[in-house]
Amino acid sequence: MRGLIFIMFFALGGFVGAQFPGFTSQYEQRLDGAIEELRTIIERFDRDAAEQDLTRAEALDKYAGTNDEFLIRQGTSMQQIFARYEKLTNHQAALQNANIAEQAIGFVQYFDPELAQATWAQYDPNVPLNAEGGLFAALGGVIAWLTAAGSWAIARLPLRYRRRIRISGE
Repeated sequence: MRGLIFIMFFALGGFVGAQFPGFTSQYEQRLDGAIEELRTIIERFDRDAAEQDLTRAEALDKYAGTNDEFLIRQGTSMQQIFARYEKLTNHQAALQNANIAEQAIGFVQYFDPELAQATWAQYDPNVPLNAEGGLFAALGGVIAWLTAAGSWAIARLPLRYRRRIRISGE
């Protein structure tokens, strides 16, 4: 029975692990789209600032220096857009031209919950039949199997301890 449970955990972990390459591929497509949209907004902002003979920093200072709460919030929103753009472009750079291990590390390091949630909403699970999918399937299976084995060992600890007490007490 225990062997069957471990096999089921391995198979489930393998299926979940195999999703990583496909999910990250769709995530990268969304990442590219988000960067392009932010770039458009930033270019428009910079162009509008330049038409007023202002640098980006000067334009943001104008927002901050006003007494109008709406304009202050618009300035704060633009600063957040600049920060998000920088974060996403760093994320994109970490994922582009990276090997499998570097992609996994970059995905975790720069993980963006908003993009991941949007990707997951449109994601269709599949099992890729290539080396990368096989590698992540095996990795997921091993992690799930080790989790099951560790949980089994922890769950049995009280039983082992109780047996030792009975044997030594007799």
